[in-house]
Amino acid sequence: MIDESAIALRFAALSPVLDERGRRRFAAAEALTAGRGGISAVSRATGLALTVMEKAVQRHYERALRPAEKRHEPWVDRVMGQLTGGLSALDAELPQSGWISGELGLADISAVCAFGFIEGIVADLVDAKRYPNLAAFSARAEALPAFCAAPAQDGATAAAIAD
Repeated sequence: MIDESAIALRFAALSPVLDERGRRRFAAAEALTAGRGGISAVSRATGLALTVMEKAVQRHYERALRPAEKRHEPWVDRVMGQLTGGLSALDAELPQSGWISGELGLADISAVCAFGFIEGIVADLVDAKRYPNLAAFSARAEALPAFCAAPAQDGATAAAIAD
């Protein structure tokens, strides 16, 4: 049996040096431990989580860095549609108990980090209450010792970026 906190700690240790290929390899290794259907479940959830993060970052940068008079509202609306669509899909995809592949892995961590970014940076733009399963999933993961030991505090805020 794989220790959930050990996986989270391995990912936390490796993530700063992993490029896209490395993250995919890490996800594949975790998916293989799940057995039948694990690769599909992990790939789907990881893809959704990364899409949600990308769209949330795009929306945040748009308001934090681009002057209001230069914003293109149709693009902003499209990004928000993609963001909320991704959150809805992720909310529906996640298990109501346990983890995506049976053991805590990259897909789980990605989903939790995406939701944490939403809650911490763009909460005024996204109603997190619309995603109760994702919120409960994130709360379960964030209660684990490995998550508690590695809080998301990098000092990057809209005010700091805009200055």
